[in-house]
Amino acid sequence: MNAETKNYIIILVIFSFAFFSRLYRLGDFPYFIPDYPWVGEGSGELKGLYTDEYWNYLYATDLISNPLNPPIKSAIYQPWLQLLTIGASVLVFGSNSFAVRLPSAIFSAISVVLVYLICVKKFRSRFAACLSALYLIVMTPAFILNRMAFLENGAVLFFLASYYSLLVYNSEQKRERWVVVSAIFAGLSVLCKINGLTTLLFFFFYLMYSKNFIRNLRSIMVVLTIVSAFPIIILVSYNLGPIELMNNFLKQWEVGIIGREFQIWHFMLFNTMPSGYITWWGDYLRLEYWYIFAYFALAYVTAKEHEKTQDVILAITAFLILHLFAGSIGAYYLIIIHPFLAISVGYALTKLNQMPTPTAMFFYIFLYAPAILTADIYLVDKVGNPILTNDQYAIALKTITLLLPPLLILAPTMFKNRFPKKSKVVATTIIIAVFLIFLFIGSYIIPIFYPHYLQPPT
Repeated sequence: MNAETKNYIIILVIFSFAFFSRLYRLGDFPYFIPDYPWVGEGSGELKGLYTDEYWNYLYATDLISNPLNPPIKSAIYQPWLQLLTIGASVLVFGSNSFAVRLPSAIFSAISVVLVYLICVKKFRSRFAACLSALYLIVMTPAFILNRMAFLENGAVLFFLASYYSLLVYNSEQKRERWVVVSAIFAGLSVLCKINGLTTLLFFFFYLMYSKNFIRNLRSIMVVLTIVSAFPIIILVSYNLGPIELMNNFLKQWEVGIIGREFQIWHFMLFNTMPSGYITWWGDYLRLEYWYIFAYFALAYVTAKEHEKTQDVILAITAFLILHLFAGSIGAYYLIIIHPFLAISVGYALTKLNQMPTPTAMFFYIFLYAPAILTADIYLVDKVGNPILTNDQYAIALKTITLLLPPLLILAPTMFKNRFPKKSKVVATTIIIAVFLIFLFIGSYIIPIFYPHYLQPPT
């Protein structure tokens, strides 16, 4: 079997696994009841949709029924590309939760494949690329949000396609056609949702950073033409003049910015529901360990081989810059950077077993230990209430049982001259493997980290 055939088989397997993970029970999981913080909406076969999903369904079906003047108009700045795919899916499969969510499931499965292709280009390792794709598939925030009718799923698909085209451009003698392709994908990303402007920002940053901006002005004009087409359509279909259009935009932005309690960094650190509700246990917050491990992996690779992560950091930076000016912030906006969080993980996992002891101790103290403690509190008190009454000794005993062995394995590695290098590799490998297995079990099998999805109230 030649290398090309093997690569196609890997791609097929990854897509199949990703698509199955996004398609299985798509119509009824996740399920949102009407109460806060789930904020579900819909009835009949649409029951269980999150409120934004339900409104996207209404926008999409009305848009399909009358594209030039839809009865229910979405936000004045909201592009229509993914709304049209939702409308088409409803026409084919009927008005039900499965049909509404299907385009997102398809887009996200393709996004996983693009993460694999990007990692192969960047790291020259199929194994690392498979690990990154697998991490994106099982990363719980991505698993949940990729199954929902959020327009960011379309925006990030075209973001990844645009980025991959730029990587091909750099590897194939600077052929300008790949920049044109990248520009088209960047424009399509914006036409899925307005925060797809992250892709456009990254596109400009990338060309300027690689000193290819001037030589690709024609491609830049292509993307600007695609993006500018939407405001023209809006002016015609909504019967608004340019000044009225701008006034409507500013009013909607102002409504979103007033009274905003959380900034984007809250959602990047804490376990958060689509409604923006940060999940609490009494006075304690659940950390989002899938994100935090991805940050750790990104920082580790950056410290060792910064040239391999520059693009990823640039993409995340573009996202943060854009959302500093966003009128309202949703936890699901992070869909746009989920793949970029996963990209460095696979390559990092092939290198982390060689990390120096201080780095391993940092991992143990700030990732492994907090995750274990979180789980122990849940396992002792199934309600998730960390009021340590008579159970505090049980919690302490369980915590010590799970924390002490890794520490005993890791501590001797401090004595560099007396501890074999192979043993250090084994010690760090065990701790990382136990953490990831534990994170997976606590996310999907035992409802430790995400009980609000696995065990919602009825």
